[in-house]
Amino acid sequence: MFFVVFYNLILNGVILYALVYGGRPERVGAVAMWSATYLSVPTSSFSSGPELGILFVDLALLAVLLVILVRSDRYWPIWATGFHLIAVLTHLAKAIDPKILPVAYANYLVLWSYPVLATLAIATRGLQMYRQETDSLNC
Repeated sequence: MFFVVFYNLILNGVILYALVYGGRPERVGAVAMWSATYLSVPTSSFSSGPELGILFVDLALLAVLLVILVRSDRYWPIWATGFHLIAVLTHLAKAIDPKILPVAYANYLVLWSYPVLATLAIATRGLQMYRQETDSLNC
């Protein structure tokens, strides 16, 4: 239970930070990450095989990250997409080897959410610092 609360605090803090201080790519990414997290809960089946509902949510988030990657001039989508791609490939690993323990499978999926969120937070901070720097130069 502690880890669920901890993850939700991190998630909501980063998302709020990106929505307030981020540019359009950061805000779109934040909404997509928040939506993917909360859509994963009702789509999980708690079966011993690959979580197909969560896979579809993860594929949708991957598609959004790829669109941000192609359309923006930022570097963070490269990292976020790469980290999230590893999470998507975890579903493939579970399909190939169904003997992977469900707890390990679930933990591995969640594990790669943290670097994606960290990438968004770092990018938002960088954008905020850039804006402050350019504002001070314009005075």
